[in-house]
Amino acid sequence: MAPYEDQQYFQQSMSRRPRIAGLKWATAALLVTAFVGSSYWGWTLYQEIERQQNEFERAELRAEDAERAKREAERIAAIKRKTEAAAEAKRNAILAVEAQRQAAAAAAAKLKAQEVAQSKRKAAAVAEARRKAANERKRAVADRKKSEIHLKEGIVKIRAKQYRPAIQNFDEALRLNPKFAFAYSNRGTAYYRLKQYRLAIQDYSEAIRLDPKIAIAYNNRGLAYRRLKQYRRAIQDYDTTIRLNPKYNIAYGNRGLAYEILGKRKLAISDYRKFLSFYPGHSFGTSGLERHGVKP
Repeated sequence: MAPYEDQQYFQQSMSRRPRIAGLKWATAALLVTAFVGSSYWGWTLYQEIERQQNEFERAELRAEDAERAKREAERIAAIKRKTEAAAEAKRNAILAVEAQRQAAAAAAAKLKAQEVAQSKRKAAAVAEARRKAANERKRAVADRKKSEIHLKEGIVKIRAKQYRPAIQNFDEALRLNPKFAFAYSNRGTAYYRLKQYRLAIQDYSEAIRLDPKIAIAYNNRGLAYRRLKQYRRAIQDYDTTIRLNPKYNIAYGNRGLAYEILGKRKLAISDYRKFLSFYPGHSFGTSGLERHGVKP
């Protein structure tokens, strides 16, 4: 093989196997030197091999540097991504906190607005209630005055024996003031004079319910019970009349008559005498005693 061909062969061999270790290159160089001797081409070939070996080593170094640079770049990129991700997470957290703060502020503002609106509605309701109450009081006062006028007119008509017109007055008085006990009591008297005793008892009872201390209603209901021959009930009402007003003299005479009808002579005589202590010589009391053989 010619020296030129040997050189070309080794160059091709070097180009096919560029990553042979340094020891192998040195061995190959010695073999070549031994083979070609001290010829010019042998030396030239050796220098070429050594140059390629140096080039290879520099290429390896560059590759390693490039690899290190790549890894470093990747490391820096990873750190950068991590840093950016942390910064993004921090920004998101800040935004979330801000969003929560704004939502809380909006909720607080809404609640405050609702409270203010509710307070205004309550104030308006209270003002309206007070206005209505004031109007009701004014109307009630006016109605009471009107009802008292109708009551007085009714009483005048009872004294004039105009019982049905009197009842109309009492009806109007009760329409204006449904809790007017004296209107019920006087209407009961009008019914009593018309001999409608059960209606009279109803009105007297309602008057007593509205005003349990109205003595005249008990006495007059006792009269109505006596007319219905319910003497024991009549006596109970006379007892209550006297208990509420011990000076209600007519109640003693009425109770004495009820006792007389029930045959309770001593009690009847006692009540007639009490009656006469208020009205000396009154025929109602004197006649009652005379019926029992007692001198006035």
